[in-house]
Amino acid sequence: MCGFRSKDSKGQGRRPRHAALAAAVLGVGLAASGAAHVLAQEAGQQPSVRGPLSEEEAYEGKPNEGGRELYMVRCGTCHNTGLNGAPKIGDKLAWQPRIEQGKETLYDHAINGIRNMPPKGGFPSLKDEQVKAAVDFMVTAAGGDI
Repeated sequence: MCGFRSKDSKGQGRRPRHAALAAAVLGVGLAASGAAHVLAQEAGQQPSVRGPLSEEEAYEGKPNEGGRELYMVRCGTCHNTGLNGAPKIGDKLAWQPRIEQGKETLYDHAINGIRNMPPKGGFPSLKDEQVKAAVDFMVTAAGGDI
């Protein structure tokens, strides 16, 4: 038996939790970077090879564009794949009941956390306005009106 696998109570080989978590994070990161590549191509732009934007660069005081960029840099990690039950971007059925609660409730949940989502998506340095812009982007992508 190699050191990468351990045995469970039934003597079956299994991956340690940290290996499974690393695989999930890598997969989500690849999904998010793939989404950024596709969006750049759709916009007729050359995909960036310099890496993700900083939070300040992503926001730049332009809520609509900043929300999209911030989504790509931070929120897409969970919302591209539905990780931990996050509603997927553009999934109208998943977003509709949330949108019906109103934007203030959505903002509150995004800023303060709800169920598996930590406050500010796990990025406490984000400003409330940045989080609201990302929420606006996701709601619009699901056909909602903010």
